[in-house]
Amino acid sequence: LIWLTLAIFAWLRLPAASRPPALLLAAAGCGLDACWALAGLIDFRGDSLLPLWMVALWLMFAVVWTRLTRTATLPGWVLATAATVGGPVAY
Repeated sequence: LIWLTLAIFAWLRLPAASRPPALLLAAAGCGLDACWALAGLIDFRGDSLLPLWMVALWLMFAVVWTRLTRTATLPGWVLATAATVGGPVAY
């Protein structure tokens, strides 16, 4: 629960215009993980479809991604490629 609280706090510290895209990204990630869990591709222990720590992880990823895309000097395609390669490695 502490991780989710910290993730929400980090999300609230984003500029107001950055919050909806970050929330949409986090929701998309959670939705995709929930679909994978329903399909049996990943398995979380416990009663819930998606544990709170995973929701917190997606929200923190969305906060970092939103800040990174606004401050990075790298082209967007480099960031997207890094996320595409790095994301599956996390599993």
